[in-house]
Formats: sequence, structure tokens, C-alpha cells
Amino acid sequence: MHSLSVWPSVIPIDEVHLETRRGIRRISVLRLDTIHPLTGGNKWFKLKENLEHFYSGKYSAILSFGGAFSNHIAALADAGHQLGIPVIGIIRGEESAAQNPTLSRARAAGMQLVFVSRESYRRYRYPAEWSALYEEFGDVLIVPEGGSNAAGVEGCKSIAGCIPEHFTDIALAVGTGATLTGLALGLKGRSKVIGLKVLEAKQEHFIFSYPGISELPDGSLYLENRFTMGGYAVVHPDIEQFVNQWNSSHAIPIEPIYTGRLFYGIKALFEESFFSEKSEVLVIHTGGRQYLDH
Repeated sequence: MHSLSVWPSVIPIDEVHLETRRGIRRISVLRLDTIHPLTGGNKWFKLKENLEHFYSGKYSAILSFGGAFSNHIAALADAGHQLGIPVIGIIRGEESAAQNPTLSRARAAGMQLVFVSRESYRRYRYPAEWSALYEEFGDVLIVPEGGSNAAGVEGCKSIAGCIPEHFTDIALAVGTGATLTGLALGLKGRSKVIGLKVLEAKQEHFIFSYPGISELPDGSLYLENRFTMGGYAVVHPDIEQFVNQWNSSHAIPIEPIYTGRLFYGIKALFEESFFSEKSEVLVIHTGGRQYLDH
């Protein structure tokens, strides 16, 4: 069996004391980010089943999609480098406007970067539009943006096995929705799953139409959309201030794109009494350390 070089056999759970207007609240944090700075976090779980699909077929490379700051592109590039798999990244936007550490590292890891217009990128979100990619790149395994396909969801189901049963509420940041979907299916309703959207991308269509989600108990899945804070990769001043304060006082590093919005939103939910006094809250740190480790 082929796999990434780091196997998350034990994932730590750290405690954080969160200062809110209603007092200090204790929360626990599942440190998926400690698996690996690039291929770690939820990206490891999304990639592992897709990698098995690559090895089980006769593919020449893996092709996927992402923006200039994509955690998924960073993770796929590093996985390709680790495993010797050719990887291709279809990148949204002009190359001249996308010079940053994420893409520089991806290129250095051997990923072929192909820049496309935003209009073309939007079309590629639909598999019916992939014929041109097959014509250009051959027998490639195409993985959707963010690793959000059935294989990605299946891999994310195993995150549930890392979570002790006493936690009543599990919270995480939501990008494409695959991690939330897989986690909810893996937990099977034993804990409430709370997703805080970091961008507005109509994730509800993917999540709530996914096979098996409708069979979960009522109230076991909640999606919060108030903390997108200007949109994906837009560093909102409130988020920037929160992240700087957090990183100066906590040993768990966060960044402004995913985990900054997540913990900012969790604090607000505590202040709104969203959680009961008896709630045992676990927040999933889904990674994003590539933003911090450049």
C-alpha cells in the first residue's frame, strides 16, 4: 500500500482557555496540523484515498485545481514530491499576479502550474468541462478543487476515529465542505458537528445532498455562515488582530484564512451562549501551517 511518509497514528488533543465576555471557557483542539506542515491537516485525509485511486489505475499524473494560496495545491505538490507522482495544478488567475510562497514551493516541489482565467476556472468546477483537460494532459486522475470528491469524503470519515466519545460538539472551518461531510458521516450523529464557513460557495448544495447526510439525526449538523469576513483570503482587520493576539498568547498557531476565522467564530458563539454550560467542545485544527512556515 502506498501512502504519504507520515502516518498520523496518534494525533494530540490540546486544551485552550478561551477568554470571552462571559468568562474563561475551556475548549479542546484536535491538532491535525501536527501531521505535517504541508500535507497535514484535513488535506492528508482528503488525499489518501485519492492517492490509492491513482495507484489502482493507469494514470500518468494527478491534476487538480486551486487558487494562488490553496492549501490543497500546497499539499498535493508536496505529496507528489514525496511519492514521485507527477502533479499538475490548474491555478485560478494570472501568473503575474500570483507570485507567492505557496506557488513557489509547489513549483520547487515539481508541480506543473497552469494558470487559467477565472472564467475558465469556474467552468472546470464541472466534470462535464474536463474533456479539454484530458485532451491536453492525457490519462490524468482529475481531483476537484480542495480534494472534494467521494474519495476525499471517504478519507475524512476516518477523522471521526480520532475523536473521543465524550465530546458533545465538534467544530471546524468549512471550505468546500468535504471534510465536514466526511466527519459527520463518520461520527454518525454521536456528536453535533458545527461547520464555520470561511467563504461563501454554496457549500450547502454539496453537503446536504451528499448520500447518507439526510439519514443523520436531526440537529447533528449545523452550518454557520457569519464569519466569512469579507471572503476567502481577504484578511479582515478584526481577524488579523485576533490572530496576532492569539499567536502571542497560545502555543497553537493559527492563520487568518481558515483557523483564524474558526477560532474567532468559536469565541463569538460562546459569547452568544450557543454552547450550553455542559457542552464538551472540540475544535478541529485543519492545518494551514503553510501560511505560517514560509
